[in-house]
Amino acid sequence: MCSSDLSALCRGREIVAAHGPAALTVRGLARELGVTPRAIRYWFRSQADLRAAVAERVAESVNRTLPDRTVASPRESLEKASSIWIDAAASEPNLYRLASGEGWVGPGLGWRGGAFAAPPPLTELRRRVDRILRSPARDRGRALPPSPKAILVSSVVHGLAMARIEGVPADRVEKAAGLLLDALLPA
Repeated sequence: MCSSDLSALCRGREIVAAHGPAALTVRGLARELGVTPRAIRYWFRSQADLRAAVAERVAESVNRTLPDRTVASPRESLEKASSIWIDAAASEPNLYRLASGEGWVGPGLGWRGGAFAAPPPLTELRRRVDRILRSPARDRGRALPPSPKAILVSSVVHGLAMARIEGVPADRVEKAAGLLLDALLPA
């Protein structure tokens, strides 16, 4: 019997890393764990919930290493954040694909209020970028939507990460990231 969702998430992560996002199914995971699909469905109501949970777990490990605005100047913080994000994508491409929404439609994806919502991991990247770009005086503890600049930066960083996965050389991706930061945050 599947004693906790934690073992299922760990094994789900291994399946995605080895075989890609499409390989993560409730039946396949149940087979790997030696349980019935019903045992997996106890913890995850649907395949989308399972994939979303694994994606969240993958994203948490990357997001914990992202800098906050207190680390350095906004430019240095953004350089570090984009480098971490792109390196994570290059080191584990199948996990990054899952975390960025490939192969699942789960919470946080779809049309909401007339706009396509980002997958939860990309939403967290957007929040971090927004925190780096905003001045502390502007926040004053209020929950504000991400700035257009934060949405642009996080989207481009995601695009550069996907380019890196698709085989674009690291130096070219790094140069593109530098050009983006030069345009948005002159030194």
